[in-house]
Amino acid sequence: MFFLVGYMSLIITVSRNFCGLDWMRSNPGGLKSEFDAYFKSLSAEQLKVRLLMFSARSLVYLANITAQVWKDMEAQAKSAAVSVPKYLDCLY
Repeated sequence: MFFLVGYMSLIITVSRNFCGLDWMRSNPGGLKSEFDAYFKSLSAEQLKVRLLMFSARSLVYLANITAQVWKDMEAQAKSAAVSVPKYLDCLY
C-alpha cells in the first residue's frame, strides 16, 4: 500500500511538472508564483482532465527512465565479466 501511495505522489508531482512546462511554453518569462496561482485556480474538473493527460505522459516518461536504467545495469553487468570459480561450475 505504501508503495502505491508513493507512486501516486510521484505521478502527481511529475504531472504538475508537465503542466508547468506547458504553462511556460504559453507564458515565456512567467514566474513560479504566477504558475502557482494558475494551478490553484484550476477547477476540480480541469485538474482531473490535466491529471489524466499528464499522468499518461508521466507514465511514459517514467517507463523510459526505467528502461534506460535497466539497460545501463545490464551493460555494467556484462562489462564486469565476473568469472565463476572452478568449483562452482557444477551449478551452471
